[in-house]
Amino acid sequence: MKQIIAFLCALFVLTSLQAQNIKPAEVPSLIRHQFNFLYPDATKESWQVKKENYQVDFKNDKKNTRALFMADGALLLTKTEIKVCALPKQALGFLKKDNPDTKIELASINEDGEGVITFNAVVDKTEFLFDWTGQYLISNALALNSED
Repeated sequence: MKQIIAFLCALFVLTSLQAQNIKPAEVPSLIRHQFNFLYPDATKESWQVKKENYQVDFKNDKKNTRALFMADGALLLTKTEIKVCALPKQALGFLKKDNPDTKIELASINEDGEGVITFNAVVDKTEFLFDWTGQYLISNALALNSED
């Protein structure tokens, strides 16, 4: 399970490295339909093609959200920014213990295409991944030019 989650997160980050911006009208209709079905109230869409996948950054209920779709319209992963206090208590405890003087810069909740929930937190240019209960899974240094 940890390997699958790590792979999905690595895929999400790696696909950010080679991207081509496209206009919403250039998104295949199958993906566009799926996106509109899942996020009917989305605003401020920004689309990119990343290898054979399509990534969209948008606002959903005033929250920054990112979704990654496969070419067949299947949803691979969503990442939604959350308040730091919304991280599981166990994750917050882990981060405060290892980084007592450092501020948590960013927090998000992630859901893969099969409904597996994970949480991310960025502290001092390092991304930490936790399972849905707040159990630490993995961490990695973020690239200097990363948007995540």
